[in-house]
Formats: sequence, structure tokens, C-alpha cells
Amino acid sequence: MGVKRNISYILVSQIFTLTISFISSIIISRYLGPHGRGVYFLIITTVQLISIIGNVGLGTAFVYFLGKGTYEKKEITGLACLYTIFASLITAFLLYIGRDIMTNTILRGLDKWLIWIIVIQIPSVFIQYFFTNIMIGLNKFLLSAFVNSVLAVISLGTIFYFLVLNNAGLNGIYKQMVLFSFISLTLYIIILVRATGVTLNVNFNIIKDSFSYGMKIFVGFIGYQVLNRLDMYILNYILGPASIGYYTLSTSLAEKIWLVDSSIGQAAIPKITYLKPSESAQLIAKVCRTSIFSMFIIALIVAPFSKLLITFLYGVEFKPSVVPFIILLPGVTIMGIRNVSYYFSMQQGRPGITTKYTILAGLLSIPVYLILTIYFGIIGAALASSFSYIITAVLATWYFKKATNVVVTELYVMRLSEIVFYYKEFKNFFLRMIK
Repeated sequence: MGVKRNISYILVSQIFTLTISFISSIIISRYLGPHGRGVYFLIITTVQLISIIGNVGLGTAFVYFLGKGTYEKKEITGLACLYTIFASLITAFLLYIGRDIMTNTILRGLDKWLIWIIVIQIPSVFIQYFFTNIMIGLNKFLLSAFVNSVLAVISLGTIFYFLVLNNAGLNGIYKQMVLFSFISLTLYIIILVRATGVTLNVNFNIIKDSFSYGMKIFVGFIGYQVLNRLDMYILNYILGPASIGYYTLSTSLAEKIWLVDSSIGQAAIPKITYLKPSESAQLIAKVCRTSIFSMFIIALIVAPFSKLLITFLYGVEFKPSVVPFIILLPGVTIMGIRNVSYYFSMQQGRPGITTKYTILAGLLSIPVYLILTIYFGIIGAALASSFSYIITAVLATWYFKKATNVVVTELYVMRLSEIVFYYKEFKNFFLRMIK
């Protein structure tokens, strides 16, 4: 299956799930308000961050080994299932003993018992991560797109039931989180096992190789992910959950344009892993400049209508989200370059080569986050995030150029022939969709 078709599958799926999540976000914002939305996203973001830290880069290893055919798919699925159980139990224990510290610092303003809502969601998020990466490695983009679309609809349905039909407020959204976690966990496991088979026999070679590969990228990736959420936790500690309600609306809307980047990137990964280094570098450059150009056009269209968009859809009480949203757009757009070294490191089987510049970007950005967030609130946090994105992009560009000798303009500047080609492709796709 070609990259073009994979992009189509992923893009259509992500547009669909994006639309569903967009509707869900509107419902949550209007029925919970800024404070309730802030509490909801503190929980969701913490669950996601814990799962990212806890998977220790295994998903990346699974993509690489499946793409290379190193291990059988049923062995990798077995390891994913066993690790999900083990990591979920360890995480539950650590969260329990650290609940006082968390609710007095990064989760300030949340009741201690909400730690259990976080714990319940951990297994489903772990298995979702492994499912996505295994499907990428197997080139099963259509199946992955279908499952994620179904779960998006189920999520919207449960949110609508608890918030709109029952008007249950925060207690309703807590119930929705628990119910949806069980549904998604069950569905992911069933589909994954049916698609790949599973063996729970312990293969120490795959365990050793997967952890060895994953840990090479783990430090840098975790540094990036923690940095990417640092602003939110600083805001919550200083201003409380309502500020998170405003700020997460800005960030979630701005980062929606990463839909283009992730669609193109995921579709290209299988091909990137088996091409020769020189050919892989050229494909990566094409992926990056296409992503950045597409996101720039989207940002250019959306920015002038941001105030109308936010106040009309989410309500006038979310007007403070408008300025941070606009500030975030340049940084979010330039971050289309963020995966350039990641893709190339996967092709070479050396995922650790991105770690140094990721850590450096984090160290440079932390004092900026602290100063701007403390003194300027959500606007300062947005400025710091854009600064962080730009620094990461500059370092990623420098490293990739040094490793491949690809000209910098190849990463950022679209060729006229490519613009014409994509315009015709988009036009034909749009015409097919409306017929």
C-alpha cells in the first residue's frame, strides 16, 4: 500500500475523529465551564503523560521491528499486553503513595480521590499507544483508522449522555471517563489479538531488544513531552484549574493543525524505515516541507476568525483563550519539522540520536516557561510554548542537515510543481467527496 493511500486513510480518519472530539470539547466547555474544563483536562493530560513516560519507548521499537520483520507480530502483541498489565500495576502503586504530593503541586485544586480516576484510565491508554504503533508497523492504516473512528463516536455518545441528557456535571464526566476506559480497553485488545494473534510465552530476546531500542529515545522523548506540558502544570499551581480551562482550549485548537503533520508522517514511516539513507533523507525532507506548508495555510485561514470561532462555539466566557491561541500558531506551524530527526533515526535504527537536542531545547525553555507564566499567566505560557517549539525546530534542522547534508530549504520550502500537484489532488479529492 503506497504512502499516498495511507495518507488518505489516516487523514480521513483523523478529520472524522477531530470533528467528533471538536464537538465533545464544545459540550464539555459549555456544560462544565472554565473550571470544570480545567479539571477534566488536568486529569486527561496527566493520564496521557503517565502513559507516555510508562511505555519507555516500546511503541517505537515495535514499529521498527515490525517494519524490519525482526520478530513475529504475535510476539510483539504478547509483550504489549503483558507490559500493559505490569506497568499499570506499578503506576497505580506509585500514584497511590504520591497522591498527597501530586494534589498539592501539579494537581493542586483536585480532590485526592480523583487519583483513582487517573489510575483506572492508565491501562486503556497504554494499550491504545501499543495498538497504534503495531498497526503502523504492520501497515494496517485502514484498520487503525476504523477502530479510532468507532471509539471517537462512542466517546461522544457517552459525553452527550452524561452531560447533555443527564446534566450530571463533573460527577458525570468522571463516570464517562471510567466507562469509556473499559470500553476502549476491551475493543483495542479484541481487535489487536484478532489482527495479529498473541503469544504470552516470554521471549527474552524481544524483551531485551525492545527495551534497548526504546530506551535510546526514551530520555529525549520524555523530556519533550514533559516540557510540552510544563506550562499547564505551572499555570494550575499559580492560578488554578480555571486557567487550565482557558489555556487548554487555546492549545487544543492550535495543535489541531498537527493533524496534517501526523497523517503525512505516520503514512511515510513504513517506507522511511526500509529505504536507503539518502533516499530516506529526501523523503523525510519532502514530508516536512509538505507538512509545514499545509499547516501554514491552515493557520493563515484560521487566525483572523479565532475570536468569532471561540466565542461563538464555546461561549463568551472563553474569550481569554483567543490571544493565547493566536500566539501559539507560529510555533505550532514551525513544529512541523519536529519529527525530521526522529524519522531519520528510525531509518538508521539509532533512536537515541534525537535525545541531545531535545534535552538542550528543554533546558533552554524551562526558565522561559517559569518567568513568562509567572508574570503573564496564560499569555506568557503561550509565548513560552511558541519559543520552545521554535528552538526545537532550529535544533532539529541543524542536526538533520549535519547528518544528511540536505539543504535547509529542502525542509521548509515547497516546490512550485509540488504545490500545483497537491492543489490538483485536493481538488479531485474534494470533488469525489461531494459526489
